[in-house]
Amino acid sequence: MNKRKDVSNFKKWNVATLVVVERYRTNNEYLFYEKEIERWQIPEKAKRVYGFELSHRDNETYHDRIRELLNQDRVVLVEVI
Repeated sequence: MNKRKDVSNFKKWNVATLVVVERYRTNNEYLFYEKEIERWQIPEKAKRVYGFELSHRDNETYHDRIRELLNQDRVVLVEVI
């Protein structure tokens, strides 16, 4: 059974915001930074965030930033390093 969400109605894109999250906590937070990338620059481990994956329990600082970007109708990719 295929469990993938139907994302066929989402817009095509050429530029996205990549949010890179450090794997380990510093000062009780995950450090992250963001940068604009083009489609051909996608890192191998990056995953696109559509918004339905986030829940009310996702309350880290980088989750808030992802929500802000999605509310601005931006394409968001996340990579954990």
